[in-house]
Amino acid sequence: MGDLYTEHVLWIRMSRKYQIYLLTIYLPSSSLAVLNWVNFWINPECTPERAGLTITLALAQIVLLVGTAQRFPSTSDFKMVDLYLLVCFLFQIACLIETVLAAVLFRNGEKKEQKQKLVAKSDKGLTSTGLEDDTDELKYLPAPENNPLDNRVDEISRVVFPSAFLMWNVIFFGLSFYFTR
Repeated sequence: MGDLYTEHVLWIRMSRKYQIYLLTIYLPSSSLAVLNWVNFWINPECTPERAGLTITLALAQIVLLVGTAQRFPSTSDFKMVDLYLLVCFLFQIACLIETVLAAVLFRNGEKKEQKQKLVAKSDKGLTSTGLEDDTDELKYLPAPENNPLDNRVDEISRVVFPSAFLMWNVIFFGLSFYFTR
């Protein structure tokens, strides 16, 4: 005859309220990343202002990273909140790189324009009196071309950064809610 065993099963469903984390960690971090996009509408010749804004927001993100690390128990595991904060920080670093790229392209276009003006001035002819004729100063050269990449970098960034950040958030929160339910 078979032995009869009794089996007891206890199911405990535990859940954590995530609203507090959304308000104190995820929302501020994503807001800092979104505020960086203001740079894309600031004129590239205002490089110090653009860089200052980006660096200030990156430092605020670092403060948020350190503060979050102190809030949670220390573990050797990589937490989802750490991943989210790290990716937001990388978006800010990418904005800083974009700011530098836009500034370099703007400066190169400006230097090219100055060289064309100098060449035009040196090509001026002398009049019969020996004085420079400055009435047709730039007639020998076409109008200086602005570097088309000056504004294109900012225009592309205005679309790429928000799209990539939105896609990141959809994937992150979609997977987070899928695996925690």
